[in-house]
Amino acid sequence: MNFFKKISLFIFVFLFLGLMPVLAKADNNQKVEAPAILNADLASPHSRWGRPIVIGLAPKGSEVFVYIDGNFSGVAKINESKTETNNFYYQPIEPISAGEHVISTVAKNRTTKTLSGFSQNKVVVVTTLATPTVFKPNEDTITGNNKPLISGLTKSGTRVLIYIDGVYNGKTEVTTHESGTAGFVYKPFLHLGVGTHTYFAIAETKSGSKSAQSRAVSFNIEKKYPAPTLISIKVNQKLITGLAKNNSKVQIYLDKKLVGQFRVVNHKSGTANFAYTLQQPLTNGAHIVYAVSIDERGKESIWSNIKSFNVIPPAENNPVISKEAVSESAAETKSPSNAPVIENQDAALNEILSTSSTENKATQTSGLIDETKSNQGKLRMNVMVFVVFLVALMVWIFWVNRELIKEKRGKEDVEEKKSTDKIVEKK
Repeated sequence: MNFFKKISLFIFVFLFLGLMPVLAKADNNQKVEAPAILNADLASPHSRWGRPIVIGLAPKGSEVFVYIDGNFSGVAKINESKTETNNFYYQPIEPISAGEHVISTVAKNRTTKTLSGFSQNKVVVVTTLATPTVFKPNEDTITGNNKPLISGLTKSGTRVLIYIDGVYNGKTEVTTHESGTAGFVYKPFLHLGVGTHTYFAIAETKSGSKSAQSRAVSFNIEKKYPAPTLISIKVNQKLITGLAKNNSKVQIYLDKKLVGQFRVVNHKSGTANFAYTLQQPLTNGAHIVYAVSIDERGKESIWSNIKSFNVIPPAENNPVISKEAVSESAAETKSPSNAPVIENQDAALNEILSTSSTENKATQTSGLIDETKSNQGKLRMNVMVFVVFLVALMVWIFWVNRELIKEKRGKEDVEEKKSTDKIVEKK
């Protein structure tokens, strides 16, 4: 009996030792190799603040789960290859907070659903969100604009919050640029008063993370520079005349596009007159012209009064210009009260004004002639309608009279017949 026990034990040990390699090999076939993280990049121009790009290798036929600080973050995207391993990449949807973070990955076999162990950890350090850089306006800015544009640079993928005189004023849209740094421009929504103002900016991500505030910048808003005054436009000659303050540079805008600029010739009264000829041809249709004055330091005025005119093509396709229509409204505000006052102008100015007056009279006269012709045409039409109506009325009266006469004769015939019948009956 002991012999059989020994034989059984020997066979069991033999079979166990013989099957161990096979079992070990089968177990190894079921295991999934852990992914390898090659890099977690925060310096790439394609990455955004707090969103590192994780790149690595994973076994073929598996998917990769990414964990940040031990918490599941998302599934990586796999690039299939012909080798035994595929490469993967992953970027968090939302930025992670500033500080040190540990990134790890786990692979999962798509067929057996077997999970690997965790990969080696990759440590990334997310720096504090960079503060914006503001450029303009600044201490050297010279402006009379009550809503100066605030410009600067910020981290791509962030918006910029603007504070003026310590009070939140508004924010920009989210700005992006492939370089990783985007420019921004902000226009205050309220008019700023004349005097010194201070502003700073704060960057903010979509998730609400904020940077520290930028440096505080001061700038000064001066009184508005006097706007020029346009007097007339000799449209056939494309000549624009007007007045501006001495030492001004005048810019001429046609249909809201800058078409020319020049410096005025000063006058002893302090107000200079100017004449400018448009260089470009005028296309058919309506046009507007206005001007802007700039002082020697670069401060701009608001728009001058606006003059409009219309170019109408005749049948011969040669453009002719209709009478001038003038609109005295300014673009952003009404005509400025501080516009130059005309005093003691010289002979040249008087000639310009007299020429303008002559033009206006000629224009008014031509307008009256056109209006008279139109009135005469309407009068003739009215006379014709009256004559037709009168003729129709006479025909109608004639026809009514004929009918009345017929009816009267019929009655007389009937009465005569009755009287004849009575006479016959008596006899």
